[in-house]
Amino acid sequence: QAKAELAAIQADLDRATAAWSAALTRLNQTKSEIIETRVRISDIERKLERIDERLARRAVLAFTTGPAGTIDLLLSSGSFVEFSDRLEFLGSVAQDDVDLALERQVAQEELRRQRGDLLALSQRQVEAAGDLNAARASIDARFESYQDRVAELTRKYNAEQAAARELSVIG
Repeated sequence: QAKAELAAIQADLDRATAAWSAALTRLNQTKSEIIETRVRISDIERKLERIDERLARRAVLAFTTGPAGTIDLLLSSGSFVEFSDRLEFLGSVAQDDVDLALERQVAQEELRRQRGDLLALSQRQVEAAGDLNAARASIDARFESYQDRVAELTRKYNAEQAAARELSVIG
């Protein structure tokens, strides 16, 4: 009976240890995902800085040349083909500005999503750490109570062995 009880105790401790190990694995996985998300956020922030710099340069250029510069560029054309090419170029520049602004909006949305993911991962990390602490506390509590029970069973077993030896010596 004592051996069966010891086996049950060991199985219970094994289950608690498995729960602790699973919580530790979840915590480590979450930490890795947090690091990856922070790297993505940093990359997006750098991309936004580059886009902002390009937009600022375009704004300075547009301000310094003004609408008169654009009209002069078109009116100084030597031929209709040159005028058409310049008009197409100006349209391309305007489209590039629109594309750049759109790229900025997309990057801002991606940054918002990544920050949301980071917040969720941080919450998951707190939960995993809580699970880990709970599993550790459970193991500690079980181990302490089982140590007392094992000591009691060991004393009982030793007493029974001693009694059996006395009976064999008397008999």
